[in-house]
Amino acid sequence: MANTATPPMYRSSYQTARGIARIVAFFGWLSVIGAVIAVGTLIVQFADAKSDAVKGEALVMGAFAVGAFIGGVLQVAVAQLIRAIVDTADHTGEMLAIMKAQRTV
Repeated sequence: MANTATPPMYRSSYQTARGIARIVAFFGWLSVIGAVIAVGTLIVQFADAKSDAVKGEALVMGAFAVGAFIGGVLQVAVAQLIRAIVDTADHTGEMLAIMKAQRTV
């Protein structure tokens, strides 16, 4: 006869890690969006610049914007890694709870 008992409920203990991952992802996306807006603005500024000094300033600021874009993408990737690690831990805990319940039946 098959075991039809419902498996015990597993309660995650990683809500803080999930919250931190959300915050890291939010600031990462904020950085990416800000960098894209900054690059667009700097392209317009570079095209309209009359002096070499203004063009040079736009290029330097563009380099900072590209760095912010890369940093933001890396932040989002770290947030996804945190979520993946927490999901793995939760699923392992669920499997352990199911195995313990089957052992006692």
